This record gives sequence, C-alpha cells and structure tokens, in this order.
Amino acid sequence: MKYPAEVYRPSARVYAGLAELEYPFHDRTILVICLLIERFGALAPSLRMRIQRARLATLERWFKRAIAAPDLRSVLTRHAEAVRCSRAMPAPRNQRVGRRA
Repeated sequence: MKYPAEVYRPSARVYAGLAELEYPFHDRTILVICLLIERFGALAPSLRMRIQRARLATLERWFKRAIAAPDLRSVLTRHAEAVRCSRAMPAPRNQRVGRRA
C-alpha cells in the first residue's frame, strides 16, 4: 500500500488562504428581505442594496419593526423607534392633562 505522498505531487500553485468574507450577514439579510416582501410587496433594487450593506444591529432592528409596522417607510426611518417609544410612555404625573398639581 502506498502513502499519499508517494501518489500525489505537490501543487505548483501557492496557497494564499481563504478570500475575505464579503458579506457575513447573508442569512439575516435574506430574512429581512423576505419579511419586507411578504408584508409590503416587491422591493426596489436600491432598497435591496441598502439592506445588504446594513450592519447587524440595523438588520435586527428592521426585522423587529417589520413584524408590526403599518408601512415600509416606518420600518426604515431612523426616528420610528423614538416616536413609538414616546407614545408608549405615559407623561409624568405632574404633567398629565386634566390633573391639578
């Protein structure tokens, strides 16, 4: 029985390692794109590119917003979360309408 070194010749090409990963959040991007298409219809190519270039935290934020958002714009705007949070929080006791301090 021969050993592999006796059968195979070394390659003439130099091994340079693996190429740099170009897009590490591919699976998250697909989830966001599929959810947006399911909820709001076809997406413009420019919007798809924006989603593909987004950071992980942004993709997660868009995914959570897309579940209950009334329209596409409210998913992608920067201030949508701040507006939603300000509506959900009640005013302090001394500032409520109709109450006397």
